[in-house]
Amino acid sequence: MHLATRQLRPDPYQPLARALPVAERVQGLILYRLRGDMRRLLARQGCVRVLDLGCGSGCLSCRLAGAGFQMVGLDASSAMVRRAKRKSHDFGLVQGDATGLPFGRCFDAVVLSLALHEMAPATRESVWSQMLRVLRPGGLLVFADFIAGSFTSSYARAVASLIDRDERQIGRIHRPHYENFRQFMNAGGLGAWLATRAATSVLERSYWGSNIGLIAVAPA
Repeated sequence: MHLATRQLRPDPYQPLARALPVAERVQGLILYRLRGDMRRLLARQGCVRVLDLGCGSGCLSCRLAGAGFQMVGLDASSAMVRRAKRKSHDFGLVQGDATGLPFGRCFDAVVLSLALHEMAPATRESVWSQMLRVLRPGGLLVFADFIAGSFTSSYARAVASLIDRDERQIGRIHRPHYENFRQFMNAGGLGAWLATRAATSVLERSYWGSNIGLIAVAPA
């Protein structure tokens, strides 16, 4: 689930390649309910052709393709794309830059899952513009990412601590990742970022003590 800026090489996430099989199993458990809700939302909205932006190793694309959606996954990381290619031939894969998408206006929905927080602020703005550019009229933008808040339960605080620790670990491999995560969270996380967009909320749900959010919007 990693997007980069226009410089695609060297791949800062190459050191994670060996850990991907384990990471995918853990993340699959953590995001199982969220991904199921996303699938049902896309089906309910009549979406057919879907772009998984920052598709990482292709787990979400694979699940949605298995549910009948025409999936295209794009990621900047060569390590992630290589791993995704080993999973399935049921969806298209592109190694590319999310700030300059090689597509026209051809998608019913664009999904961005757990990638927004790792981008620099200027990159987020560029990616938003690109998502709008490739979305068909009446289409849907779907985001899954971290939520910032004042947690009242020990469970929610424990989950927030685990997320921060995980992001910090990735930051040891690629320092901007953690720096961008902290900036994103200090600015209010996913909900606050989307609140500044010209878009109508279609669905909002939270998971894991309200630390992870699923928000779908229809651009104005």
